[in-house]
Amino acid sequence: MLALGLLLNTVGLGVICWLMFTLAVYILPFFVALNAGFWAYHSGAGVLGTPLVAIAVALTMAYFGVPPPAWQQVFACIGAVFIGGTAWTRLTILTEPRPLDSNAAVGSGPQPVLTAAAQQK
Repeated sequence: MLALGLLLNTVGLGVICWLMFTLAVYILPFFVALNAGFWAYHSGAGVLGTPLVAIAVALTMAYFGVPPPAWQQVFACIGAVFIGGTAWTRLTILTEPRPLDSNAAVGSGPQPVLTAAAQQK
């Protein structure tokens, strides 16, 4: 019974957290629209003007925090560069480094010939 209680408490806490974050997304625009609607109604907008003001205010809330399309492209390109750099770094980690020789340029020396005697060792 103790294990079942712990499991149900954990699931209940997870559901409450999910519900709280989901409601935070939808309640703020609704609350702002409701307040704007009340303000419009008491200012004399009438029964037809009040929903229009409320909808306009709630749709305006959707554009807060969203950058213009040009900046969206800039952020996407910067993110792609970082992701590509991370992938390239992870790929280069898997390769074996060549031994350093300070007297020769990289890759300038001749490669040793693989003979049958070397293969049998």
